[in-house]
Amino acid sequence: MIQKSRIRLSKNLRAQTTPHPNLKNLLQKGALFMLVILIFGIYVVARKANPEKNNLAGEPEKQVLGERQNTLIFQTYEVKEGDTLFNISTRYDIDWTKVAELNELKEPYTLKIGQELKLPR
Repeated sequence: MIQKSRIRLSKNLRAQTTPHPNLKNLLQKGALFMLVILIFGIYVVARKANPEKNNLAGEPEKQVLGERQNTLIFQTYEVKEGDTLFNISTRYDIDWTKVAELNELKEPYTLKIGQELKLPR
């Protein structure tokens, strides 16, 4: 005869007492997945940083005979009283940051009267 005070352990009891029995496997798979994503991300960033090394054969890129480089033709503009980079850029339909970059202007982007600026055509 079985005593009533004795507790029997079963598979159901173990599953109820441990909320995540497969947590170790889940963490291992998650860590492996994160490692793969990290390695892939580093590869993509390195590939974008060195586009000249993307050529797997190590051969120089071929150029088509008669191919011309993109050369920008500039026009000059003499700064007048009251001119700002923003006003000049809107007048010539150019982004003001490009005008500052072409003329190697640093912050605070002050212009002097009579200063000549290069503007792309």
